[in-house]
Amino acid sequence: MANAIEKSKYCAEIEQRIVDGESDRAISNWLEEEKGIKISYATIYNHRRDNLNITRESVKEYERKRRKELMQPYINKRVSDIEYCDHLIQIAAALELKVDVDQKITALDIHKLALQAVSKKADLLKDSPSKTVNHNIIIPEDTETRAKGRQLIEFIRNKPEGEE
Repeated sequence: MANAIEKSKYCAEIEQRIVDGESDRAISNWLEEEKGIKISYATIYNHRRDNLNITRESVKEYERKRRKELMQPYINKRVSDIEYCDHLIQIAAALELKVDVDQKITALDIHKLALQAVSKKADLLKDSPSKTVNHNIIIPEDTETRAKGRQLIEFIRNKPEGEE
């Protein structure tokens, strides 16, 4: 709720006088004598305490700057890690990895790599990656490759939570 000072058309002048160090009584007297407005020195004091507390705001700003300086190296490292994940995701997309039985690269391997990069980035951002992932996986005709895919799926399903 706005007080008498905030409602006054002289609010800016009153606040400037407060900031300049003029006493609450002197401001109250100035308002009454020169502007014909009655605002008590107690109201001016309350406004100073609640809205123009230079000491309190200075301490807040000092603490904010100190915390930022303390955290900055860690923030820079986190940003660098996120940018690196973005870079890896872009490289992976540009490589257009293909299923290659000779190289033992399966569609599942390719999708797993993409999910790991996205998951790592989400972890760095403190997001949780979507639990639902939609992929179009082409089932290989080669039985050996299918068997390896099933083994990988079983491994992923049975992997304890939080294990890399």
